[in-house]
Amino acid sequence: MPTQNSSITTGNITGSGIAVGPGASASILINEKAQQDVLSLLATLREQVQQADLPAGAKTVLLDKAVPEMETAVRSPDPKPAFERGLERINDQLQGAGAAAKSVSGIVDTVSKIAGAVGIAVKVVAPFIAGLL
Repeated sequence: MPTQNSSITTGNITGSGIAVGPGASASILINEKAQQDVLSLLATLREQVQQADLPAGAKTVLLDKAVPEMETAVRSPDPKPAFERGLERINDQLQGAGAAAKSVSGIVDTVSKIAGAVGIAVKVVAPFIAGLL
């Protein structure tokens, strides 16, 4: 990648998946223990969606697209993009259904845990959900 004229001043940076500067990118690998934890959270999310008072169309999108996509992604070399898409779908479906915080509190809590486990800021990809936390 060509270098651009830029100046970045930083202090100490620690963590994983950190990218700094124009065109920078980072990948986060999920270790086996974290994979199992996320898969368990996804199973919980699936059950919560099935039991939730949501329109059938929203449930179909969540159960047939969002959750399976994340289940597949958890073992991929770069799971973050698929998790971001899955979380965006969940966010859009809950918002579209006019979900109240009380009726989807379990889903919101589980989604927040999943996002944290894969290094995604909920407020960035799922602002509606973040507002329910």
